[in-house]
Amino acid sequence: MDYINVYKQDQLDIPTKSFEVAFRSYVARNILTAYPQKDVLQAEIQKQIDLLNQSTAILSERIKGVVKEYTTGKKWDAFWDNLKFMEKCNYEQKHVDSHDVFYLSVSITLTFLFKNLFLNVINQFSNATDYVHKATSYTDVRNALSHRGSRRISVDQADEAIDFMRKSKGAIDDSYFWYKQWRDIDNDIAKYTSTTRPFLAENLDEIPFPENEIVCREPEIATLFKYVCNWDGQRRVRNGKHLVCIAGYGGIGKTALVTEFINRLTNELASESFEGIRPEFILFFSAKEEKLDCDQNTGKLVSHRVSKQFSSFDELKAKMYAHLKISEFTDAWDHSGILIVDNLETLDAENRKQLIDFIYYDVPSCIRVIITTRIPEDADELIKLKAFQANDGLVFVREYIEKNNLNLELSDEEINNLVSNSYGNPLVLVLALKRLETQIISYSSLIRELKQLPNNANRSVSSFMYQNTIEEIMRTHPEKKTAILSILQSMSIYEDPLNKEVLAAANNLDVESVEDILDILARYLVVERILDSYVINNFANEFILVSMSADTITKSAIWSAVHESKKNKETLENYLKRYHNLRGIINDWQGESEEDNFAIAKAFAIYEDRARITSSNAHFEIQQIRDEFDQLIRQNSAHPYVYYQRARILKDLRRDNLIGDEYNSQIEEDFDRCIILINSRNFRAIRETQTYPSILWIYAQFLLDVGNIPKAAQNIEQAVLGFEALHDKSYRYYDALAVQGIAEIKLFASNMLEKKHLQVARKNYDTIITNRLNSVSKRENDNEFIKHMNLLEQELNKYKQIKIK
Repeated sequence: MDYINVYKQDQLDIPTKSFEVAFRSYVARNILTAYPQKDVLQAEIQKQIDLLNQSTAILSERIKGVVKEYTTGKKWDAFWDNLKFMEKCNYEQKHVDSHDVFYLSVSITLTFLFKNLFLNVINQFSNATDYVHKATSYTDVRNALSHRGSRRISVDQADEAIDFMRKSKGAIDDSYFWYKQWRDIDNDIAKYTSTTRPFLAENLDEIPFPENEIVCREPEIATLFKYVCNWDGQRRVRNGKHLVCIAGYGGIGKTALVTEFINRLTNELASESFEGIRPEFILFFSAKEEKLDCDQNTGKLVSHRVSKQFSSFDELKAKMYAHLKISEFTDAWDHSGILIVDNLETLDAENRKQLIDFIYYDVPSCIRVIITTRIPEDADELIKLKAFQANDGLVFVREYIEKNNLNLELSDEEINNLVSNSYGNPLVLVLALKRLETQIISYSSLIRELKQLPNNANRSVSSFMYQNTIEEIMRTHPEKKTAILSILQSMSIYEDPLNKEVLAAANNLDVESVEDILDILARYLVVERILDSYVINNFANEFILVSMSADTITKSAIWSAVHESKKNKETLENYLKRYHNLRGIINDWQGESEEDNFAIAKAFAIYEDRARITSSNAHFEIQQIRDEFDQLIRQNSAHPYVYYQRARILKDLRRDNLIGDEYNSQIEEDFDRCIILINSRNFRAIRETQTYPSILWIYAQFLLDVGNIPKAAQNIEQAVLGFEALHDKSYRYYDALAVQGIAEIKLFASNMLEKKHLQVARKNYDTIITNRLNSVSKRENDNEFIKHMNLLEQELNKYKQIKIK
């Protein structure tokens, strides 16, 4: 026996369930017209059941079982309410409210029970037995469609269900089809029975299908089938996406990819084995303004203008609505389809935003949308197309020659040379192969031309690749225009990957600003991130060189910054050799990049060299130190250790009376900044080390000194908890207990009603005394610890007469 597939089930589901609404309305109205009173109907049902009791027909037992379940006991009231609700919807020709209705099987059974009321519909069939058989098939099909995966539907069952709907319609007036018109239901049935399956709407003749077969894009095509048609090549899947964005620079093959997908999809739709979503319409609209091709006479690459299908969002929407023969989408829209918008980047920012908003807010989810653009948009799925490099480029050329039957013989070396000089751009490669096959240009001349791309005589290639992109970046971020241009020029001058710290130094910008700009350029596919460095796209690079060439000062700055970066690496190695404990500090402070490590090492070295500061030149030396730290933060790394060391140096100088209170705000600001950074996502791992409570402990001592008792108490409490969590019972922990005790006793002094502060101070003191041997060590911090213990003891003696319950 043959069974219908998932796709056919989808097609059959719509008319089957839409017809059910009309049939229920027909049954309800006929019964209530004949028996408008509740008690009268109940009596008549009982009468019919009594007659069935005298019958020996097999069907009689089935009818009695169904009817008794719904027309006796508590279910009778619900049965009557449901019947009245169905009649009301039919009279008002709309869905009046949310309400239960009884199963289709009950409606069918009622036509068996009250066959005299439904002779009109029964007489549409060859005999009563045929009616019962077809009605049963219709019920079974409807239930199977509501329980996918649990029941199969045979081709014969489906045909019988369709026959039931079409024959029953002969007795059912159009007024019962208030939910969906019969002509629409019949059209839906026709779609199921049709083998060719025509589209509701399409403009396939306007799609620029490629003349040749595209190659090496199988993963991307599979992704489109997966997200647009819910098809993984074997079975139907559930991870469809409403909006898919295909992004990449000019010539990368965005349009070719999507047109190849449509071409393959139309072939799949002719196959019964394809069980993915089958679109009822396919519409393609392009805003392409120019096309790169080769001149048939000279063989040169040229960019020429083309006529685009739309120039604004409103124009696109009007064209789409015209094809679909609607004025707008409504909640009743249930036609699946594919909308493709090609070369979206040629529209201005406002029109692009209007389109994306329209897709998300107005276009029904049953319509899948594909956009291609050089400027990536926010989408449910982003497919970034890249050039073919190295071995991938070799495979691309080989496959393209083979599958398109090109009369070309090229060695691997020749192909690699071709790929390298075309920067792996698929369009440039395809045009190169086309010109070679037609012998309009020799291989050596072609390579020589590609090596000069782009030059002043032939800048159309780079302009085609990146003109819209670069202009859009500048237009969208006017406040960053100068910095963006400067960074692009720097990256264009220096071919190797550059990190953000080098670019910051070369362009006199802070690292965070440079990182923000690099994120923008990466989003627009102008640069690519490789580990912690960035490299400019080859064609974008050529476009910058020709259109935005850098001056001598810019060139000098980038080379100087690169040189400084190399020097920093050497300096870091020297620091690691000089300070044996430095590597451990770098590990504790989670140094990852070379710039982080250099910044940590430099800050450490500055701290170690603080002894050069004397009272006679303190302010001059301090200013130099502050400038060094500012430069580290600006051009290397805003690492928490840098802020910590600057705060620590100033704190120590204040403790040694080399400076006064004039730097207090700077110290507090740097400690706070350090702690904020540690609590951020990038440095949160430091919280799990002894470093974090140690910072809080040192910071709290400073806060006590300057009289900020509440903040000191808050920080030292976190320090104590941190040491305890790490099971650190070193001198740091016991000194932290002493500092906490001092802070708590001072809080008590300011509010003697809060005895909990005195209680914490006494508890800490007792803990230290009990473990005194552990708390004292022959370290430089012994004096500080003894000072803190003496102060804590003095303060506690002031309140030893106060008892705490």
